[in-house]
Amino acid sequence: GKAKLISALYDLARASASSEVVSGYDPDKWITVGMEAKERGVPLDEYAAFHVGLSGLKTAEKMDLLKSQSWSEDQKEFLWSKLMASKGKWVECGERLTAAGVRIDDYIVYYEGTSDAKNRDKYAALAATSWTDSQKLIALEYISSSTCSAARVGKSYQLSMNLYLEGLAKADSDQSGNISQAEAEAYLDGLGSRVGWEEKAYLWQMLSIQSKWKNNPYSATYGEEIWHDLHPDG
Repeated sequence: GKAKLISALYDLARASASSEVVSGYDPDKWITVGMEAKERGVPLDEYAAFHVGLSGLKTAEKMDLLKSQSWSEDQKEFLWSKLMASKGKWVECGERLTAAGVRIDDYIVYYEGTSDAKNRDKYAALAATSWTDSQKLIALEYISSSTCSAARVGKSYQLSMNLYLEGLAKADSDQSGNISQAEAEAYLDGLGSRVGWEEKAYLWQMLSIQSKWKNNPYSATYGEEIWHDLHPDG
């Protein structure tokens, strides 16, 4: 309420004055962050209102509040790293993605849409972003390390990252959590002639990841080639 906002503004003003005249002054963390944010151009009154608004909010609501501010991308990234950082994996993912060039607002939208989603829905949401393949690989690490490893192999074969992600999202028709040989083949056949048989052979091996290359319906030769890269330990 208004009283909390006035109190926060008073605390910030007192801290600003004390830091200039009192040696060794050690304010609370949120005040220190406010002083640093001020140096980056965030008005203290806006920061105070933001700080008060955070109280009692759930994570997604805090992210919405941050996204709604009129501050610059750099200012939002600074406050994200300082105030939102419980250091859960979603925060670490966001920090890495913003360092790799993803806008913090775009990451917040992605996170909000996927935080409680099943993996197949996360893959679909990731495919729908305009991020680069390298940025998508970072996000994939926080969904499934094994899927990310397979995607890196696919990237080395110059395969479409989005085709792989869309396959992960759509091929599991019975929603068992695993893509069978038949499901992978049905998905790839559905792509028609826009995807060549060589690429289908590689993608089939990636989607039906535990299947032996000898069973590859498109090419056992290409299947064997990528199988060894997908399973370096044999």
